[in-house]
Formats: sequence, C-alpha cells, structure tokens
Amino acid sequence: MRKHLGEFHPEEWIDTCDRMGIRIKAQQSQHVVAAFHRRHNQHDLLNEMTNAMSTDRPLFSGEAFLDAIVEFIVADDQSINVIECRQLRNIFLLLCKELQDSDIPHRTTVHNCIFQLWEEYIRDLSSEMKVCFHHTPGHHTGELLAQIFLRVLDRFGVAAKIGWITLDNASPNDTFVETLEQELACRGIEFDKVTRRIRYVI
Repeated sequence: MRKHLGEFHPEEWIDTCDRMGIRIKAQQSQHVVAAFHRRHNQHDLLNEMTNAMSTDRPLFSGEAFLDAIVEFIVADDQSINVIECRQLRNIFLLLCKELQDSDIPHRTTVHNCIFQLWEEYIRDLSSEMKVCFHHTPGHHTGELLAQIFLRVLDRFGVAAKIGWITLDNASPNDTFVETLEQELACRGIEFDKVTRRIRYVI
C-alpha cells in the first residue's frame, strides 16, 4: 500500500500525513518525501517573494500604469474593453490629479501590449521546449536513449544533479536506466536504476 501511494499518489499521501502530524518512517519512501518537501518549500519561497513584491508599490509612470492594467485584465480574465469604461477611467483620474484622460491607454494599446507579451511568452516557451525535446535518430534502443539523454545533461551541465526519472514500463526504458547507471558510475556519480526511477502506467 505504501509503495502504491508513494508511486501513484505522493502529493495527496504526504500532504495528508503532514497535516495530521504523521511521520512517514519507511526508508524506501524517504526519497519521495524529500522530493515533495523540496518542491513545496520552493513554492513557499516563491509565494513569499511574490507577496513581498506585491507589497512594494512601484513609482508611477506611463509604462508601469500600462503594465498594471494589462496584469489586471489578464489575471482577472477581464474583457480588454473594460479599459473603455467611463467609470473606471474616472477612478483613475480621481486617484491621480496630474493624470489626464489622454494618459490612460485605450483598448488598442492594451491589446497590442497583451499580444506582445504573448509573443514573448511563446518565444521563451519554444526555447524551453528545445531543451526538453531532442530529435532521436535511428532505433530507440535503451542504450541510444541513455547516450542522448547524457549528452543533453552534459550540454547544460546538470549530469551530477539528476533526481528521479519518470518512465513507463517499456522494455527499452529498463535498458535505458541500466545504461545510465553504468555511465554515471564511470563518472563517479551515484545513480540507482531502481530507486531513482519512477514508473507510471499509461
């Protein structure tokens, strides 16, 4: 049961145990528990940073004003046309006596800004996908996959930082982790083909 929970429902299992004050003592589950706590500590840190940033009021500028409007529209799933609402524009004018109606962007400007941010996001995502997806010529044998996987890790200098690898139960993946274990051992990097592999069922 514990093995099943660790492999297929780690988030719910560990979170429930933490909330109930139950310590998971099983040795074979410690890597899953440690990975869960690392992830959630990183999320907590990110939330703290986000909250700290949100309490810092930026200096007013036309660019900061436009950014804030765009962020509001996107975050709250508002219509871009909300910026044309006379009552909303009056609120902006009320808050800053130096502000003129001509200083408040209209829907075309807001639309263009959102579209530009979207294009930048797609470019960044495309770059990330180039890291994640690698063309594999020839037969997808376990040995070949391990060599290509190592080449990608070496390219980004993270071969010594492998945590766990999620793979399905296809037989080439058994050979993949065996080869990976051997190759990393030759480099003095510890990797266990059994405990560092997370299996999933399609």
